[in-house]
Amino acid sequence: KLGSETPLVSEAAFVTVQGLCREFNSPNIGFFLKLNADYVINTACLNLRYLDLYPSTTRVLQVLIEHSSKESLPPLEDCIKEIISSIALHQNDEHTLPLLKLLNVFLLK
Repeated sequence: KLGSETPLVSEAAFVTVQGLCREFNSPNIGFFLKLNADYVINTACLNLRYLDLYPSTTRVLQVLIEHSSKESLPPLEDCIKEIISSIALHQNDEHTLPLLKLLNVFLLK
């Protein structure tokens, strides 16, 4: 629920991720993401193919990117291809804008 439109839910999810970071001795979310990049990338790319089933995928990825350092982003570059493919599949539907916002976050980071 990280990135939820409901601030309280999003904050609770963020606190949970921070707790996971502490438990696994990760200094921050970016480092935690880097350690788990293969799992995150695989799951996110798969979920991007099925946005009707997993519509929060774009928000989750956006929040992870925003809280990551530039050093932890290169493994996520594989997701860019999947984002572009998803944009092509979801032209003019409810997923178009979240996908474009996600691509923008990647490009600005």
